[in-house]
Amino acid sequence: MTPVRQLEFEGGAAFGLRDAAVALAAWRLHCMAGAIHELDRTAVQATEAPRSLVFELLARRSPERDLYNACASLGRLLAEAGASPSLATATLDGAEHALAAVDVTYEVTHLGPARACLAEGYVAAISESEKLIARLAWEYPKCAVRVNEKTVAIVRGLPASEDEDLADWAARVSVGASREGFTTAIFEGPDATRTHLEDAFSLLGIALAPTAKTRTSVAPRAARWSVGRDGRPGPVVQFRLKFRRFGPLTSFVRAIQRAFRQS
Repeated sequence: MTPVRQLEFEGGAAFGLRDAAVALAAWRLHCMAGAIHELDRTAVQATEAPRSLVFELLARRSPERDLYNACASLGRLLAEAGASPSLATATLDGAEHALAAVDVTYEVTHLGPARACLAEGYVAAISESEKLIARLAWEYPKCAVRVNEKTVAIVRGLPASEDEDLADWAARVSVGASREGFTTAIFEGPDATRTHLEDAFSLLGIALAPTAKTRTSVAPRAARWSVGRDGRPGPVVQFRLKFRRFGPLTSFVRAIQRAFRQS
């Protein structure tokens, strides 16, 4: 019979790989019992390898830093797999059951900080995911409204003050607008955002329409705005361009949409 390879632990104790498999199976079953939906069960299966690492570090009584980093990584992977907070917070309870199932001693005082690190990794991954989702709301095409075949209104500007962030965002918006065949863009907002949009649009042949403030200075009472398709004359829409009439940016865009519906 082929001998079972042994793992040497602190104090000279030997631990067989078969025992490790038994312990990890006990941990997996404990987590499955605490799963509250299908995503939890999927997360348990997807995190088999990081659980094995945490188990080994606990059993070997490895340096605390290695254990805590492994637990933080396990928390992140659970979050990315869609695990519930209930499963994440109870995961290391399964490690206790697994170690007890094969009579392996461990440093009990490490479990508290290990749980905290796992929770920290889980919460950090969830927070980063939420921030990414919120940031995507400012990306093209969610930040734009189609006016007609050739004109797009940019109704949301990235809420950032750094020029580098604004320039990167404007570049992404201009590429999206260009791919959809727009040749004219409308934007009413902060001067810094408008400057970056104008630069990005100009590189791709998209004209940024004058602002309401600029048009008011030229024709304070009323102005005609003709929008054509493929260079042909289109509907002529009259706007009274006194800036106070438009108020917030959303009111301005709604005024454009109502005018085109009525024309």
